[in-house]
Amino acid sequence: MAKRFFLTMLIALTFGATAAAADVSVDLALNGIWISEWDEEVELRFNDGDWEMWIDGGPLIGGAYKALGGAISMRVEHLHGSRLNDVDFDPYHELRWHWDFPIPFPANFDSRWYSRSDIRQAVLSATVQLVACSEDASDTLFRWADYQWGGALDATLDRMFGALEGEGIYSVSGDTLTLELDSWSDELTRR
Repeated sequence: MAKRFFLTMLIALTFGATAAAADVSVDLALNGIWISEWDEEVELRFNDGDWEMWIDGGPLIGGAYKALGGAISMRVEHLHGSRLNDVDFDPYHELRWHWDFPIPFPANFDSRWYSRSDIRQAVLSATVQLVACSEDASDTLFRWADYQWGGALDATLDRMFGALEGEGIYSVSGDTLTLELDSWSDELTRR
């Protein structure tokens, strides 16, 4: 019984130490909601290695980050479906009308987070359903749609997911965050 308890504690301590060591690349000073200096409707939300950008009170884009000692790396992992349906959202036009196809954009997105592959799958599947006039379209038709429009769709998704990714520097001084990435920079105030 004592051996079993000791072994259980050893395993728990080992995995606990591994999990604690993984958090070393996140500066906890970034945790919180930060309001953009150039547009009060833009918020960056940092939480223990995850980040989200909200605009006009709703989620837009999010992903993971590593930040320590003034160096930061941000990766985009998902877009929010409510923005993908929003005609005022700039990439909407890219995604919905930037291909050579004589029908309106076929996919409607639920109000949840979508990965790049989720968006790609939804757009191509909806396109196939429209072309086939059936929800039970064949795999061959899906491959055809991928061949026809997959390249343009991938280029559009590259632009959408790459817009806020990057590496750069940051500093936190009181309630002010200065962020300078490859693709953009901003000064933000903690809310």
